[in-house]
Amino acid sequence: GGIIKGVGRGYTDLTSALAAGAVGAKTMQVWKESDGVFTGNPTKIDKAVLLPIVTPTECAELTSFGNEVLMSMTMEAAM
Repeated sequence: GGIIKGVGRGYTDLTSALAAGAVGAKTMQVWKESDGVFTGNPTKIDKAVLLPIVTPTECAELTSFGNEVLMSMTMEAAM
């Protein structure tokens, strides 16, 4: 039950962003099954590089170009 079941798998990041905004959180961490945000999909691009730091604006831009770490709706809600 609860909101996670109602929202469905794949939308937990969006739910987290909405909850963080609702409580006025200054930061939000998202834990994924990857090493972080890369310059491209490392399973498709041999020279993809792990980015050590990603600003919210950079992450939003990467998601708009198809980065699959976070959904664009998550970044919109987080910002």
